[in-house]
Amino acid sequence: MSRDLEKANFEGKPLSSLRGLTPEFFLDADAVDAQYIYEDVNIRPLTEIQPVISLIKDSVHSHRLEDISKVESVRLGNEDLPIYKYRDGIVDAIRNNSYVGIRAETGSGKSTQLMQYILENEGFESIYLTQPRRSAARNVYERICSEIDEKKQFSASSESIRFQNAGEKHGPDNAVAAVVTDGLQVAIELSRKGKTGKVALIIDEIHEWNANIEMLIVLAKRLIKTNPDFRVIGSSATMDAEGLAAYFADVCDTKPPIINVEGRNFNITKTEEPDSTIVEQTVNEIEKMYLENKYKDNPQNAILVFLPGTREIKDCLDQVADLLNPDIAKAITLLKLHAKMPVNEQQAAFKKYEGVKVIFSTNVAQTSLTIPDVGVVIDSGLERRIEIKDGVQGLERHPTSKADCDQRAGRAGRVNDGRYILTRLDEDTPHVSYISREAYGVPAILRTDIVRNTLLFAGAGLDIAEIDLYHPINVDRIIDSQSTLRMLGALDEDNIITNMGKKMNKYPLMPQSARMMVEASNYSENTRAYMSAIVAAREVGGLQSFIYGNEKRWKELSEETTSDLLTQLDIFIAIQGITKDELLKLDLDINNVERANEHYFKIAKRSKAQKASKELLKSPTQEEKENLKQCIYAGSVNSVYKSVGAGNYTKIDETNSVIRQKSNRTTVTESSDIIVGTAYRVEYYDGGERKEKHIVQDITTATIQAIGRVATHLSVWESVDLVPRPNGFVEKRRLRLFGVDLGIEHTIPAQPSLKLREKIITHAIENPGSHQVKLRNIKRQLEELEHRAKGHVPQLTHNQILALVSEATPDNITDPSLVDNNLRIIMHARGISLDYFVDQEQRDLIIKNSPESIDANGININLTYRKHKPLVRQFDANMIASLKEDLFLDDGRMIHFLDGNKHLTLIQLQSKLHQNI
Repeated sequence: MSRDLEKANFEGKPLSSLRGLTPEFFLDADAVDAQYIYEDVNIRPLTEIQPVISLIKDSVHSHRLEDISKVESVRLGNEDLPIYKYRDGIVDAIRNNSYVGIRAETGSGKSTQLMQYILENEGFESIYLTQPRRSAARNVYERICSEIDEKKQFSASSESIRFQNAGEKHGPDNAVAAVVTDGLQVAIELSRKGKTGKVALIIDEIHEWNANIEMLIVLAKRLIKTNPDFRVIGSSATMDAEGLAAYFADVCDTKPPIINVEGRNFNITKTEEPDSTIVEQTVNEIEKMYLENKYKDNPQNAILVFLPGTREIKDCLDQVADLLNPDIAKAITLLKLHAKMPVNEQQAAFKKYEGVKVIFSTNVAQTSLTIPDVGVVIDSGLERRIEIKDGVQGLERHPTSKADCDQRAGRAGRVNDGRYILTRLDEDTPHVSYISREAYGVPAILRTDIVRNTLLFAGAGLDIAEIDLYHPINVDRIIDSQSTLRMLGALDEDNIITNMGKKMNKYPLMPQSARMMVEASNYSENTRAYMSAIVAAREVGGLQSFIYGNEKRWKELSEETTSDLLTQLDIFIAIQGITKDELLKLDLDINNVERANEHYFKIAKRSKAQKASKELLKSPTQEEKENLKQCIYAGSVNSVYKSVGAGNYTKIDETNSVIRQKSNRTTVTESSDIIVGTAYRVEYYDGGERKEKHIVQDITTATIQAIGRVATHLSVWESVDLVPRPNGFVEKRRLRLFGVDLGIEHTIPAQPSLKLREKIITHAIENPGSHQVKLRNIKRQLEELEHRAKGHVPQLTHNQILALVSEATPDNITDPSLVDNNLRIIMHARGISLDYFVDQEQRDLIIKNSPESIDANGININLTYRKHKPLVRQFDANMIASLKEDLFLDDGRMIHFLDGNKHLTLIQLQSKLHQNI
């Protein structure tokens, strides 16, 4: 037998066809060492079928050749699940298509089976299965490992798989397959940047369309263009399969196939109870299940109740407990399930209990998580989701979509027929019928903050405004996100990522937190560790539990009054090493504390504060606190608020800004005109009426001067004045941030401008040079000649002088001394002088005809001239009396006497004097 088995010998034959071979074949070393054997139409690595070969060899050696005929191929996957009969078709589709859509009904097994099919058949170098939630990813991973380990002959076993999210990892690093959260997968794909190799990406629960899934879809489409071996599988029970297939079609060689997989083998009866409430329906179903004793023999003895949030879970559970008959209550287990719970507490919902189990859950149980014993689902038809309005996020209550209702209904009937009841939350909440709901929910990227996505795309050299998103984003939201990143210094004016932005992208954080960490790099290792703890707490939403009714005993851990984030640090330091029971006694959010610790070590490592992070943190010094505030300001320059009195604040860089109050959760009691923090919208209901409050949370007191030290890129030098200096004008400038003077001044050489030109003209007029003085003398002499002359004399006016000075002052002038020189050139070129207006002969004649004085009757009379008229200003009664007749100049002009404001002839003046006598 040759070393390389011929395809012709085995094509189309299952592995079981090996029974047709002779015992000598299996004993032959060359044959056993062959690299490949064909099973069906697939080349199979020999290592995968080695267990079968070994079994057959053992049979040959023991002369049990009859056992050879019983050997079948070892195949991964759960044969009892509906998806199993689609197995070969799915594998074939993935082999031949870059994108495959799998619309698999709830209960089909898609979440746990697809990875196994690909792992066994296709020889991929890497296989990623993404889940939108950590809890779902963990449960899927554990189930896959369990099923693989049951296949004892499969050589790879569960060591071929790892589980990983942002703070948790199980399994070997070199495992071929990985179950990951989609947030982590985004980071993986971004770092891949089109790397070649045979890679499969399974995006499960694609219908949820969180922002990470949106990014994965974009990146996956780009990778298909560059890597022909890249495979993308989108799967969901309620996905828009046709829309996704059309989206990928232009980068695929063939039309992307859609495989529809049937789900459960049991019926789900769906009803609506518009006149009832979630509490009434839950109590009714508990009593029905109890009284009919179905739970004793029924594997589906659980009721799953969907509610919009943790507050509603508590209220509903308490009301149900109060309404239950005491005898029935003994046989009922009431459980909570939501993402805020620690993992071990979440697992309680998956355990078996005697009697009736009732799980009050948020939409965390809507997808991926399977609780097999659920027979009844009762749905409030509501969810809480983040919505952004005018750039500000808030957690709002909304009716779920039809697709979400279907997902929730699919949680029932896994092992028997089930029921789904759609009702309303309470008597104040209107019922929304299934038929009137939207087909699909609003994708997260269209209703949440996209600043992080914008920066991640920019880091990959992509402009979010130009990429081919599956759900296109409103241009105004893109502009807002880019504006925020420019304020943080992460993008330049062309929306290209800066060095600051690249540093920020090294941290798996929201951009504001990442900017704080970059600023911390300017300080000591201890400060970097402190900042790592602060942003870790900030990213998870804080360490405190604000569940209604708790005592807030965490306040004992901090005396901080100037910063909520420094309060988080105090709490983080105080609880190092304490038990979960002690955390609960302090009214802390255990889940957030655990996640914050995960984040802390990861962030501290990236900030090169590993040494500090390995030791228990001690309280920071006052100097370190001030340094930490500077880091906080650096990440908060886009959210600075000023006091407008009465405890109200508005955003400092906006006109007509929304009035906000401090969050009632703040620990900041110190008064401050300036604060930094995060704007948030709080939704609440009063008698069924929806209301909204606008707040600032995560507050730190500040001054504009302190913020200015880390916001030099936002600070603006405003010109205060243009001041003359010996070598020219200088511009005096003062630094302002958000219009507030930072008290910093400097001067620079003035640059040409209309304002500077006007200043130089004014300066030249106020400080005339020699040639301007000449012009003024000409003006004065001409004016004097005008008064003395009998007729009109050409004039040089003030406006004409200003025009000449202006002409001598070009637009690009900076040195005022040039004006007079330019004026000299102009006067010379145009011959401007006194002679230019009146020649010497004319001047002599005017002087001759307008003497300084005259003699009359032996009296010397001094003359002045005004508007061509000779005037006598100084005279007395004796002089007037001695004169006999009106006086005239040689050119015939009558001489007048100035009496007050009147010009009188001699005769008129004598008559007046006579009348006065």
